[in-house]
Amino acid sequence: MTTASSAHPGILHKYTTRLVAFEHWFPNPYSVPINTLIFIGGLFDGLLTVPFTPPLSAALPTSWSLAQPILSSSYTGFGTSSLDKDVQEISQCVAYFRNLKPGGKIVLMGHSTGSQDVMHYLVSAEPPAEKEQEQEQEKSTGRPKIDGGILQSSVSDREAFVMCPPASYTKACTVAQEMVAEGRAEDILPRDATDGHMGGILSARRWLSLASPPPEYSGQDDYFSSDLPDSRLQSTFSKLASSGTRISFLFAGKDQFVPAHVDKVALVTKWEGIVRDAGGVVDEGSGIVEGADHALFQVEEGVVEDLVQRVVGFLERVGGKEVGVKVKTVEVEGKEGEVEKEVEKEVEGKEVDGKEVDGKEVEGKEVEGKEVEGKEAEGKDVEAEWKDVDVKQKEVAPLEGVVGREKEEL
Repeated sequence: MTTASSAHPGILHKYTTRLVAFEHWFPNPYSVPINTLIFIGGLFDGLLTVPFTPPLSAALPTSWSLAQPILSSSYTGFGTSSLDKDVQEISQCVAYFRNLKPGGKIVLMGHSTGSQDVMHYLVSAEPPAEKEQEQEQEKSTGRPKIDGGILQSSVSDREAFVMCPPASYTKACTVAQEMVAEGRAEDILPRDATDGHMGGILSARRWLSLASPPPEYSGQDDYFSSDLPDSRLQSTFSKLASSGTRISFLFAGKDQFVPAHVDKVALVTKWEGIVRDAGGVVDEGSGIVEGADHALFQVEEGVVEDLVQRVVGFLERVGGKEVGVKVKTVEVEGKEGEVEKEVEKEVEGKEVDGKEVDGKEVEGKEVEGKEVEGKEAEGKDVEAEWKDVDVKQKEVAPLEGVVGREKEEL
């Protein structure tokens, strides 16, 4: 797929004093999506570095938007960060959007190492707040519940490292273990220890977390290796069921970072089976995305569309019905008119009929507590014009002339 330079309109949210999230702009300025898909990239990723995010954003249902947070581990920051720190920051991002869009759904979608963040968010114990966060008075108050988790290209970093080449992996692990034994876990691993393969700055601790050397394979990041014993997988994947969160694995069929000996279908089937056997919900779109490489950089026509449609289907099953109404301007006579309200539609699966929308009275001149006055038409005809307005918006967009409201189910 193409990666040509282009402008990407959206909203930049400041969700902590030092971190931001970019919410891709939705195509309809008269309707605010109530639900949020938070996309977490992998190693070296940041805003728009994963090429399928723009087409994914454009294809989302109108009640959903795509947000990409910047974490301390974004771009090259992963080398001195950790999954624990990522999850603390993701929790703050989730809490921010929960507060911004009360009642909305939130799904986390991880790409590559971002899938480890999604797993860690759902299955790990909450660590104590970091000292730096306490100093900034932004101590996490716990992980807000999410409504779904999508793990895309959830490969093993350890198995990927061994591929290029094995001797470099072994050398780096030996150096890092010696540094940790000397009490220098947070010191930076010498570049020549990895023969320059990583291309970034890594602490000895983070290298061992990602590389998870034998015989223990105890790295915190080691969730997806194909050689992990069933007991290890049971201890993690079964917890996805206890979280009560819908899960989807979207594994790239031609992932270049997966060793040739790995049976991708069998591996994903094993993960799905553990979740289902524990009583969890695996989405019907979960499975192998045929023809996809790791980040869908160079794929044949239809592959990106396949991935996008699986994500869209997942969100529709999580989010229920679309939320929104239609507003129509009609021909009027005289100088003044009023906005009439008649609502008969389904909102998030709940029937709304007559004078109430989400418990709010819709009568006379008020919609969600905001007055809507008719404007003078001076006897002129006002041509019919459609505009979308979200039911949960705080204000109604100004319309030309006197308007009569007709709402249709989206």
